[in-house]
Amino acid sequence: MPMPTLTPQMILQDQFAKLREEYKAKGDSIPKSDPENYAKQIQQLQGEFDKRKKDIYAQGSQFDQISQLAQAGLIPQEDADRAMWKMILPTETAQAMFQPESRNTPLSPGSLNAKSMTGSVSQFAGAAPEQGRWNPLSENRFEQPDLIKQYQAWRDFVGYDARPPVQQKQLDIQWDDMLAADKRYRWNPKSPEISALRAKGSISKAAAAAVLPGTPMAGTPKTSPFVQQVQASKPAPEKITVTRPDGSQVSVPKTEWLQQRTTALSEGWKEI
Repeated sequence: MPMPTLTPQMILQDQFAKLREEYKAKGDSIPKSDPENYAKQIQQLQGEFDKRKKDIYAQGSQFDQISQLAQAGLIPQEDADRAMWKMILPTETAQAMFQPESRNTPLSPGSLNAKSMTGSVSQFAGAAPEQGRWNPLSENRFEQPDLIKQYQAWRDFVGYDARPPVQQKQLDIQWDDMLAADKRYRWNPKSPEISALRAKGSISKAAAAAVLPGTPMAGTPKTSPFVQQVQASKPAPEKITVTRPDGSQVSVPKTEWLQQRTTALSEGWKEI
């Protein structure tokens, strides 16, 4: 018969079984010739046992909470398992068991500065409508709202959302630097719209949606008047004001907050 897969819960159960055996042996070793002294030592052992039992039960309760979060889809099961193992294993063992993932490595300079990458930035940014092109008295330029659309389309092209944060930051710097080198591009990477687009985490992205203007990506078909009328008749989603980890306040959809509340609170968000 195959052995069951080892889990943190099984290790915790084994610890409790060994704890009971340990204190039973200690109790059996106490001489019973002096009833008063025997009762005193048994009471002391019971107090020690209850304290250690309480700690094990508390850890088991934390395991249950983590498992419930995974079952509700609020955190990936893999992350839940990793968190429970790290709670029960010695630090060095946990570090050896969970080495940093190789996908967190940054892009090499060769990949980042390759013609295919730099060329994609130039092509997408240059595809924005050029303002002042037909006016000889006006300087040709690419305005921010149009560049935002092209930036969103470029991110889709390079698979931005599927990349680790370190690579996302590299790509953003590449885009910003290339546009900053050409005065025709009126690009402000510190604007609220760009900060919202680059927000990390589910709650941050929900908050970003409240900041971003209605700018569909390049190539997105326009919505028909009928659909626009139906959308306009829908009630606005209920929002809740919360505090970001940096202390600033922002409104996010209430349903999104309730779904992601546990994860958001662990990231430093607060309810008002």
